[in-house]
Amino acid sequence: MGIPALQKRRIGAYIIGRLLRRTEKFPLVLMLEPLFLCNLHCKGCGKINQPREIMEQMLTVDECVGAARECGA
Repeated sequence: MGIPALQKRRIGAYIIGRLLRRTEKFPLVLMLEPLFLCNLHCKGCGKINQPREIMEQMLTVDECVGAARECGA
């Protein structure tokens, strides 16, 4: 499945606008993890060493929307 033409145009306009403003770094993608909990147990990951109460924390919808707006992606 291809990317819709409107989405391509919007992303292209965003990138061109940032380049014309000479913005050195700008976001293209937001990777949001509303849950801190992970069901994997990777050896190098620090998440598995966190206390249970931290692992069970979740972001609210308002916090997720706020993070997306703050990011600007």
